[in-house]
Amino acid sequence: MALRSMSYDAPPYQAVLPLGFNMTGASAATAKFAAFTDTIVRSITIKATTAGTSNDVVTAFRYSGTATTTQVLTTIGSGILTATNVLSTFTLARGDVLGIAKGTDATAVYGVGVELQVVPGAEFNY
Repeated sequence: MALRSMSYDAPPYQAVLPLGFNMTGASAATAKFAAFTDTIVRSITIKATTAGTSNDVVTAFRYSGTATTTQVLTTIGSGILTATNVLSTFTLARGDVLGIAKGTDATAVYGVGVELQVVPGAEFNY
């Protein structure tokens, strides 16, 4: 496969790419996503699907080579079952990893949605 970039207005650069997953368990269980190309993380939505027994902190991490950048997204109250949307400050380079970690509440379960957009001009495999 070869790498190829397209004009700035090509459809892959205009589309919003959804990414979704569940997080459960205690001790900062982390869901991870590796970027297939340069990607902007526009926003992250977190919804508790099972209420917890204590307040829980949800944090995002960007792993880039040997560096890790941390962004605390929100604190979810123990009985809160409403969705929380957080704007993101992350841009991922190809091969960077986005991690979303929940706190230590053993009973809370979260659904997480991430809104991604490919950086215009980024290379794709073809």
